[in-house]
Amino acid sequence: MSAQTHALKLPRLTRVFELLERRARDAPWSIEEHLHVIVSTEQLSPHESVSRQWLREARFPEVKTLDTFDFPAAEGVYVKEIHTLARGEKGTAPEHLILARPMGTGNTSLAMPLGVEANRQKRRALTGRAAELFR
Repeated sequence: MSAQTHALKLPRLTRVFELLERRARDAPWSIEEHLHVIVSTEQLSPHESVSRQWLREARFPEVKTLDTFDFPAAEGVYVKEIHTLARGEKGTAPEHLILARPMGTGNTSLAMPLGVEANRQKRRALTGRAAELFR
């Protein structure tokens, strides 16, 4: 089956086929359930590829999420405002966001989870220092 999914250019399905096959065997699925899982799995593939590419282009030193951000240690960072920005709700999602705080206060640590969340919402994120921005 792997050769067939590869020939049909279904990369994600090729990678997870054995796992899906095992799950279907362990908990018998109807043909509809099986087909739904297969189609859903492959439907995620294009965004995952783009998402990985965008994360590489963002140049984050590492990938972190907001649930790992230490808000109490970040002076002057308001949890509610950051979560509102991260949700990217219409009217509150900035097209460009610049974190302008003194060096060493966690700008990159805050930019990473905001960028990762933007990426999940199919928006691009780039990071860099102010000097690079002005060049």
